[in-house]
Amino acid sequence: MIKKQNKAKATATKPCNPFTGAGDIYLTKNKIAVTNTTTSCAKRGYIKTTRTKYYAQNSANLRKLKAAKGKTVRVGRTGNRYKDI
Repeated sequence: MIKKQNKAKATATKPCNPFTGAGDIYLTKNKIAVTNTTTSCAKRGYIKTTRTKYYAQNSANLRKLKAAKGKTVRVGRTGNRYKDI
C-alpha cells in the first residue's frame, strides 16, 4: 500500500494587493483595469510586454485600490475624467 503523505501547509500570508506597483490603473464600466509593463532581455535586444488584467469592481477590490493609490482614479482607458472612490 502506498501511504499518502500530508505536506505541511505554508504559513498563512496576506493576499497581495494587485494594485500596488501597477503602471496604469483605470475604471471601466464594471471592472478595474490594471496594466503592467515589463521589459525582458531577448536574444537580439529587449522585449517590452504590456499585460492588462481586469478585476471585479466590488467593495473588497475598491478598498485595496484606495489603500494603494488614494481616493481618486481615472475613468476610461484614455479618458480625462476622474472619480472619487
